[in-house]
Amino acid sequence: MDYYQTDKLAFDPVAVTEHSHLWHRGYPPQLLAERDFGEPQRKIVTPDVQADFWNGDPDIDAFCRMQFKPDVVFDASRFPLGSNKVGPFNSQNTFVSPDWLGEYFLFPHVGRFIDIWTAYYVQSRGATLIYGPPTVRQDRNVHDLTRDLAAEFVGYEHTLALLERLEDDPMAIFDFMPERASVAYRAYRKHFE
Repeated sequence: MDYYQTDKLAFDPVAVTEHSHLWHRGYPPQLLAERDFGEPQRKIVTPDVQADFWNGDPDIDAFCRMQFKPDVVFDASRFPLGSNKVGPFNSQNTFVSPDWLGEYFLFPHVGRFIDIWTAYYVQSRGATLIYGPPTVRQDRNVHDLTRDLAAEFVGYEHTLALLERLEDDPMAIFDFMPERASVAYRAYRKHFE
């Protein structure tokens, strides 16, 4: 697979495709100008999580969707791909190893980042991620993009700081969560003890 070794804080898988003007939902907007991840190496990776891509209306944030209104087809030959750094992935078209189901909890009460912050969290705990080729076509239902943008604001505001903290302490995610999200996580974890 193509493996991007980088010293950047995070990896945006969309940036290394032929649609590099777009970005994955949840990638910190503060880092958009720094998405040159260099040339990939070839590497064999055994994934804990495989996040397959989507043709059609990709998983991008509301600001990107407002600006570009994309309908894309990704070149499947560019996949699989991965990086030594954490990257966003969503909860659709994603496959999680049973070994990681105890940590793969979709944190509620954080707007449209319930799956994205979970993605960053499980990777900070050691889960290995690869991005697979598009295996679905996504045609989104009607959305109010202004409402989506408002629901993404928590991520725009806090994801960069979250990633900086997760590098040293995966449990720092709870510093960014409302208490009721932490309570829900603890209740979920009881099923795996």
